Amino acid sequence: MRRIGALFPRPVDDVETKARFARFRQSLLQVGWSEGRNIEFDVRWSEANVGDIHPDVADIVGDVILATGAPTLGPLLQATHILPIVFAAVADPGGCPVLVAA
Repeated sequence: MRRIGALFPRPVDDVETKARFARFRQSLLQVGWSEGRNIEFDVRWSEANVGDIHPDVADIVGDVILATGAPTLGPLLQATHILPIVFAAVADPGGCPVLVAA
């Protein structure tokens, strides 16, 4: 069983983010990845405040981490150099201080 950790810089009731995540899960299903059969999700929701994100970063578990939005990318890159991080909705990933320093 593979695990995908996901960190969303939005409140848990954010309709748009939930819809996008549902489409992501549906896309995985179309290529053979079924939740509960061969994949599990560890999903964390935080407000866009970076101070709220750091505790969630320490707790997230996965073989790969899905990050959405610039507020999640920096803390995740600081927290791990081992797990692959897939990110979306980051306008300038090269501008992230952690990526530039790496």
